[in-house]
Amino acid sequence: METTTPPSTSVARLLAKITRDYEEAKPRVHIVNAGDEILLNWGESTLPLPIVGITRLYTTAMVLREFDRGALTPETLLADVLPPDIFAGICVLGDSDYSNEITLAHLLAHTSGVTDFYDPPQRGVVSLFRQSLARDRAWSLEQALEISRHYPGRFRPGARKAVHYSSTNYMLLGAVLSASTGMSFEQLINLRIVGPLGLKNTLVFTPAHFAEYFSLTPVLWGKKVLRIPHTQASFGAAGSLVTTPPEAVRFMRAFWSGELFNPAWLPRLTEAPLPLAQGVSMGMGLMSVKNGPRRPPLLGHSSATGAALFIDPSTESIGFLCLNTIQELSQAALQLRAIMRAVSR
Repeated sequence: METTTPPSTSVARLLAKITRDYEEAKPRVHIVNAGDEILLNWGESTLPLPIVGITRLYTTAMVLREFDRGALTPETLLADVLPPDIFAGICVLGDSDYSNEITLAHLLAHTSGVTDFYDPPQRGVVSLFRQSLARDRAWSLEQALEISRHYPGRFRPGARKAVHYSSTNYMLLGAVLSASTGMSFEQLINLRIVGPLGLKNTLVFTPAHFAEYFSLTPVLWGKKVLRIPHTQASFGAAGSLVTTPPEAVRFMRAFWSGELFNPAWLPRLTEAPLPLAQGVSMGMGLMSVKNGPRRPPLLGHSSATGAALFIDPSTESIGFLCLNTIQELSQAALQLRAIMRAVSR
């Protein structure tokens, strides 16, 4: 493992615990200050890895770019962009179909009420998530939406204080971006993020990259190494990005500084977040993590594969952590918060 600077005692203790808990998963941490000087680089930072749920930050950035262009707005209805056969019936409560009420803001904030196709919260169901842990699976947008239609909506779109974290929302946003720009998600990311930021190791994983899959840092489920290239490629705008820790941090700097979209949108992304898990809330495309009574929350995104990418608005330091193992969505975010606090002392 490589470390740029000797960690303090408190940081070393945290890293030692991570080593004990996740040694087989080869975790890594990359933290920079406001001037992008490296405060901590722990673990192998040059090998690319799948960041899965953090992909949604990149999708959010592309949607905001469309807002800047005037092609879309947060209040744009899904029905104004996609044909009815794509989205009809994905948010049904009783005898009423509320799919026509879903806006892009609802999708970004997970307040659409659409059930998560990948891991629906229903007992007795062998979810696609569970199936893909057992063997590699592929699906299309249409198949993902059909799974969501099998379940009732969680609530009416935009219902007060209601949130349901759903991969379906970002699959739909990928379809919206394609309809709005005429480009695939891969083309859009290459044009607007990879090229302008000079990212050499960031890509949207598609079937064209299957031969490269085994060169990526593997994700573990317990001690089992997951070999699921079809699953990785099927997530699209909901989770198909591959990158390295330094390039993830570079992206987050661009996200926060206005290189990718008008930063005037940032307050909208962070207003009135709704709680997802202990200490973690969801705004319009950004997660927030409580960071103490006198400090603003960390802002960014985490993943159920143990990855987290957050910025501290009070210091503008940015941290990335990847544990490379299946776990609760909030776990990596809370661990990254602890490390960033210790590094800043």
